Amino acid sequence: MDIRLPSSAEAAGFRLHHLEEVQSTNDLALKAALGGQDRLWILAEAQTGGRGRNGRIWHSPPGNLYASLALVAPCAPADAPKLGFVAGIALARALADIAPALAARFRLKWPNDGLLDGMKVAGILLEGAVTARGEQAITIGIGINIAHHPAGLDQPVTHLTAYESSLSPARLFSALALRMAESLEIFAGGRGFAAIRTLWEAYALPLGTPMRIRLPEGERHGLYAGLNAEGHLHLRINSDITTILAGDVFLDKAAIITFSSEVGTTSCEENASKHRVRAYPVNQSSPNTL
Repeated sequence: MDIRLPSSAEAAGFRLHHLEEVQSTNDLALKAALGGQDRLWILAEAQTGGRGRNGRIWHSPPGNLYASLALVAPCAPADAPKLGFVAGIALARALADIAPALAARFRLKWPNDGLLDGMKVAGILLEGAVTARGEQAITIGIGINIAHHPAGLDQPVTHLTAYESSLSPARLFSALALRMAESLEIFAGGRGFAAIRTLWEAYALPLGTPMRIRLPEGERHGLYAGLNAEGHLHLRINSDITTILAGDVFLDKAAIITFSSEVGTTSCEENASKHRVRAYPVNQSSPNTL
């Protein structure tokens, strides 16, 4: 498979290491970041030990996209979890670039999922550690179901070529690398998070979407009510707004059906263009996981 970085991404200091099969692109990218290699993409055609948040297995057969970006001190440690929003915007814009017909069907779900017609099609995993020099080493892992999707999960899942057969890992990665460079520039080491949050919300599920949040103490049901200034989820429960710092979000079945039936009215790109700008939450289960 011939996969290359766009020349503009190379000019911005990004590099690519393309491999056929690895255990985990995130593992290799984090090792590279700990060794001081900044802005290095690790891309594999398959993974034998891919994972998502909380150590969940991420099924990784050939035909999908598995890529991780190594970053060294991209922002203050407290702002590192916000890089998930940066990646989400890059993903949404990359898909709109190469498959504009799908733009209205794609939405971002807090904290780290991309949905197509309400079904999961992509996931983002942030992991980090501290280098020997005391710098923050971060990897942004992105998995996108292009040719396949797994069965038997706890939520509906789909893949891109079920909608548009011309999509491929090479085309999507080229667009993603370009948009990631752009999104990191907007983020500006954390100083531009207000603009990032505004953009992310333009690509997010509609306000009022019914959802349930799985928390250690149990589940909460409510309506999506946006994000606060730090990127935490606002959940409307009756007349109250509850702030969720971390948790797994699931859409109610009725919300998925409604979302699918209403696509095509306003695209995410149209929403984003209304904003005058050019989640993520910390997972405490592992010291190396954001």
